[in-house]
Amino acid sequence: MSIFVGLQPDGCKDSGLNCPLVEGESYSYPKTINVENNYPRIKFILQWKLITEENKTLFCVKIPVKIV
Repeated sequence: MSIFVGLQPDGCKDSGLNCPLVEGESYSYPKTINVENNYPRIKFILQWKLITEENKTLFCVKIPVKIV
């Protein structure tokens, strides 16, 4: 679930990545998230995962976020 509108759930689309990814290679996955004025002013832990079609986790990070 996401409160951020417009995030592409498919990490291979509109990301600059050439899929399928190759094991052992390094990749960069820059992402910008727009914070709208109507978002609630809250603190939370953002968990972001990239998961393969086989449901294996490629990437997982938890980031403390505060919208003010």
